Amino acid sequence: MSALHKIFAHVFGVPYPNASVANAALPVDLFSQTPDYTPFTYQPRVWPTTCGVDSTIAERRLTASWDFERVDEQPGLEAQIRRYLRG
Repeated sequence: MSALHKIFAHVFGVPYPNASVANAALPVDLFSQTPDYTPFTYQPRVWPTTCGVDSTIAERRLTASWDFERVDEQPGLEAQIRRYLRG
């Protein structure tokens, strides 16, 4: 996520919004003159889907109702990501 923010800021010439974005690597390997037609090999998730041990009671209460099969569609996710990126 931070790398995408960094490339947008880099392309538009605006300052990076926080240290997380400033320290992210630029995803320049996404753009190439020669396409890579290597087939994609699916690898199932091997890390836990919890939000972390350092979460607050309010975050645990919020994420308790989330369905992690459809992570991007969860209520409150955008606000939680914004809090994380701002530090």
